[in-house]
Amino acid sequence: MNRQTVLKITVILLRFLQLLCLMGLGLLIYDVIAFSIDPSHNFVRWEWYMNETLTIAQGDEEYPLQSKLSYYFNWLQITLQLWLMLLIWQNLIRVVGSVASFKTFIKDNAASFFKIRNLVFFLWILDTFHLFQELGAAIQMTWGFNLEILLFALAAHVLALIFKEGKRLADEQNLIV
Repeated sequence: MNRQTVLKITVILLRFLQLLCLMGLGLLIYDVIAFSIDPSHNFVRWEWYMNETLTIAQGDEEYPLQSKLSYYFNWLQITLQLWLMLLIWQNLIRVVGSVASFKTFIKDNAASFFKIRNLVFFLWILDTFHLFQELGAAIQMTWGFNLEILLFALAAHVLALIFKEGKRLADEQNLIV
């Protein structure tokens, strides 16, 4: 497989990930509207943060009602996470596009990786704590430390530095000639 084919496949995969994020945001918009109209609406079960399994209400299944604080907190947290992922994929598509057009070491690529680093770090912050509260029950708060997300932020930072140095070396080479 040649370089251009790999880059085209990469862009297709990143666009697919963007589509998944947009579909998730659409589902969340539907869910918040339905919950605002009827607080007993349970389309997405937010306890998935607590046990890491997402379940969708099927038929007449009954889920415990959650407090509005719990619902809106989780809704906002997941919406922000999907939005950040959408922005991350957009920046990666921009970098892959410039690499495909043989403009690898340009200032925009380093800036894109610095943006990705910041977005991923903010994503990590959002992912460190989770909250759920059934109606009439105590708030359940869990904390976590997702090392994979931090490693992704570190990788983005290293790539940003590589692209920044590559740009500097390319500019230096152009001055020599």
